[in-house]
Amino acid sequence: MNEERDLGRKLNKQSSSLAHAANVDLLALLGFSLLTLLMIYPLSLHLAEALQDTSDSLLNLWITNWQAHRLLTSPLQLFDTNIFYPYPNTLAYSEILFPNVLLSVPIFALADNPILTYNLMFLLSFILSAFSLYLLAYRLSGNRYAAFVAGLVFAFSPYRAGHLSQLQLLTMQWMPLTLLYLDRYLGRRRTKDGLLFCTFFTAQCLSSFYYAFYTGLAVGLYLLYYFVLRWRKISLSLILKLALLGGLIAVLVIPFALPYFQVSRDLGMERTLSELVAFSPRLRTLLKGYLLPGLAALVLALLGFFLPERGQNPSGVPARGGFAIHHSLSRRENAVFYLILALFGLAMALGPTLRVSKSLEWPAFPMPYRFFFDYFPGFKAMRAPSRFFSLTTLGLGVLAALGITSLEKALVSLVRYSLFTIRYWTGWQWAWRGGIFLLVLYPLLLRSWAHVEVAFIERGDRLPPVYRWLAQQPPTVIVELPLAFRMADPPSLEPIDPDQVWPTYNLFRYQYFSTYHWQESIDGYSGFVPPRHGEIDWEMVHFPSERAISLLQGLDVEYVVLHEALYRAYQPERWPEVQETLPTFGELTLVERFGQDVVYRVQPRAQTRDALTVKGFLPLQTVPAEDYTAYLLVANSGPRSCVVKPTEEVSVMTTWRASNGESTSQRIAVEMPLVTSGASVVPVSLLSPATPGEYHLLVNATAGPLPSFSLERPVLVSEGAEKAAEPVPVWLYDYSLDQDKYVPGDTLRLTLLWEALGRLVEDYSVSVKLLDVDGAVLAQQDSGPQGGQHPTSRWRPGERIADRHELKIPLDIPLGQYQLQVSLYRPTDLSRLITLDEEATLMEESLSAWVKVKPHFESGQLAIQHPLQVNLGDQVTLLGYDVSLEAVQPGQSLDLTLYWQARREMSEDYTVFTHLVAADGRIVAQQDNQPAEGRYPTSIWDTGEIVVDRYRLTTAADAPGGEYHLEVGMYLLSTLERLKVASGDEKGQDRIRLDLVFEVVIP
Repeated sequence: MNEERDLGRKLNKQSSSLAHAANVDLLALLGFSLLTLLMIYPLSLHLAEALQDTSDSLLNLWITNWQAHRLLTSPLQLFDTNIFYPYPNTLAYSEILFPNVLLSVPIFALADNPILTYNLMFLLSFILSAFSLYLLAYRLSGNRYAAFVAGLVFAFSPYRAGHLSQLQLLTMQWMPLTLLYLDRYLGRRRTKDGLLFCTFFTAQCLSSFYYAFYTGLAVGLYLLYYFVLRWRKISLSLILKLALLGGLIAVLVIPFALPYFQVSRDLGMERTLSELVAFSPRLRTLLKGYLLPGLAALVLALLGFFLPERGQNPSGVPARGGFAIHHSLSRRENAVFYLILALFGLAMALGPTLRVSKSLEWPAFPMPYRFFFDYFPGFKAMRAPSRFFSLTTLGLGVLAALGITSLEKALVSLVRYSLFTIRYWTGWQWAWRGGIFLLVLYPLLLRSWAHVEVAFIERGDRLPPVYRWLAQQPPTVIVELPLAFRMADPPSLEPIDPDQVWPTYNLFRYQYFSTYHWQESIDGYSGFVPPRHGEIDWEMVHFPSERAISLLQGLDVEYVVLHEALYRAYQPERWPEVQETLPTFGELTLVERFGQDVVYRVQPRAQTRDALTVKGFLPLQTVPAEDYTAYLLVANSGPRSCVVKPTEEVSVMTTWRASNGESTSQRIAVEMPLVTSGASVVPVSLLSPATPGEYHLLVNATAGPLPSFSLERPVLVSEGAEKAAEPVPVWLYDYSLDQDKYVPGDTLRLTLLWEALGRLVEDYSVSVKLLDVDGAVLAQQDSGPQGGQHPTSRWRPGERIADRHELKIPLDIPLGQYQLQVSLYRPTDLSRLITLDEEATLMEESLSAWVKVKPHFESGQLAIQHPLQVNLGDQVTLLGYDVSLEAVQPGQSLDLTLYWQARREMSEDYTVFTHLVAADGRIVAQQDNQPAEGRYPTSIWDTGEIVVDRYRLTTAADAPGGEYHLEVGMYLLSTLERLKVASGDEKGQDRIRLDLVFEVVIP
């Protein structure tokens, strides 16, 4: 009987102890709630009508409210949101925050207030994060006060203060609980603890996929650490149970992860190393921004690691409430682990390379993040390594709790033998605990949390009427202009009407208001933006235009909502043009006007692609086993632009056929421009054969909107093959020169008339060169179109551009016809570009024209040594000649200058012959070429034009002495037929014999 009574008393005592513990835990939860309201003041006074900002807060508001809406209406279509129509799985462009959504569904259904729903989730992220670390820290330290401070360190850290608008990064509450129940499971191997571990791990994964990776790494690190220290406890049973728990987590997470994998595969949602470096903080930034504001917490964390254990058994804290607490690791072992975790998070947060400060960087020194980026799946999808600091924050929180606990035990040991101190210990204990509390909290209030702002958002009666009207319409597709991307910054113009334009950011304005009507939109913004959305943005900048309206029709848009106030705030120069051109498009019908918001209906139009034709450009050579790019040249001869949806598959089949008959084929998806008005250039990237040789490349259409085509061309695969030029949809349809001929020292003024056949995504440069007959550059001018004032990326398809260039002709340039060459090239790598004509046919040279350069003089101005008037046919007259010498030695040269005058324009290019002839008719020196050493052919001579034509005759080294004479004339090289002398004593002869006698003198 006494034994039963004692057992009853013991059970009552344990129940009383547990009830007291529960009451203390509830007080801690209440304390965290009150502190949260204090820390986010003044937002805590306006939870139903304001947000912390109008940037990412609105994105997360939309994410949580979309899912709450979808779970109540069509849960199986959760990931197909109302942004970026017609793309699927657009919820996977950002975090899904699913556990938050499950908590918010009752609030969403009852309150019908998206702002309040979001703000309550915002508050809970702080309260639950603090409480979850409180529970973990209490388990490891056995000190509720230390655990309470640890919760503050974790929940109100400078890291979290820097991400107030990013709810997905604030939702960290499941991470400590994951580690807590992993520790409990390894300590007692209870199924309940294992299931709770799976639950909280899954909750963290579905709150943020960033934190899913981080939590997974923390769990993996903990298990590795545990197995190293407790290797004797490793058993096949434990491994199988852990594998079973991991499988359960995978079963719960994979259905939500599949849309992310699909988006990554279809749209290439991967980051480059250069992006990672741009989003990686410097070590100095982390220390100054995240660690120093929490200096007190950092000091406590260091104490938690360095102070020795006092009064604890090796397996953890003493039993409480009559129940033993089974820890997987000792206090010291836990301190070491959480220090490792904190340092690991810090190292990973620095990104792939070590950057200490702006002036001190070691790009060649790889950090651990580089290893994970290269070898761990999923890391290439993450953009901001700095978020790894969340692990550091967690580690510091636990270490701070251990530090406070050790410090208290050390103080107790110091006063153990002092009766006076023991008598007043309780008072002193609460005094120093209050001091620790203020040391931790005050710097955070002063520095990190002093910038909490309030942004009031329209709702209820203040909701713009256009959105109430949209909510009454049947489900459809809309677009609001200007597009959201154009409003990524605060408006630049003041004053603004705050009811029409938010004074901060308007990027997420449309998405927020869509929570009241849920109509689908071709616009949107998220953590990932589809690569093709930039094309939509570019076309909508020029709305209304034929291409823009065709694109809206092709994307099934029914309503266009124009916001005059937003146009005036962000694109003030465009609004007058929009107003002026809207009435000219009959396919836009005014539906409703709501103050400064106007709604137009877009008349639908069936897309026809009969006017499309496909040609090709297959470069003639390539390097083995390298990327080879073929080009489809798509021409649109119809009156309307052709539109391809971004989700519409366009693919071709490519085949390399070797000379021995072997072939390899590959089906390749190609990216067709969304809009083709005149012409589009579609690159087809494939891998060239690894073996050098002669191949035939075949390219055929397999799927998509393009008409059937088949392209084939021989391609040489060899080492050292030159890179082929790239075609661009530009047409040089005409040009003009300010003169028809120039003199040395003149300025040549050239006007190029370009037409953009399609959209140009880059800025290209124009090169104008004056070349001689050998291709040497005599003058050159390179610049962007119109001197760089109208870059090609701003050319609108169909636009015609007059582009003026000037070339200074050298003063020492000789008489001649010179080639004027115009080409386009990419200034970033100097690669040559090929232009097209209006039918999308390649133009190997944009422009190759001829320019005449000659001194201007009249016949009376010439000082001719030996005047003549001898006609050759009716084509040309020899006015006379000059000679430099009348006596030469064998091997010596003499200079001969002939003065021609055209009697009429000639269509043929005649060759001039000059012969030094001996008395017996033997030729001892000669020079035959077209006039001016081939630079000035007779076919370009104008009637009456005088041409000064110089020659140098070199006598043979063995020429005998005696008298010689000169004979000159012209002939056609193709027939060798000479022009006949048509005047004077030699009429009818096929040469003109000059009357001067030359002498060859033997020295």
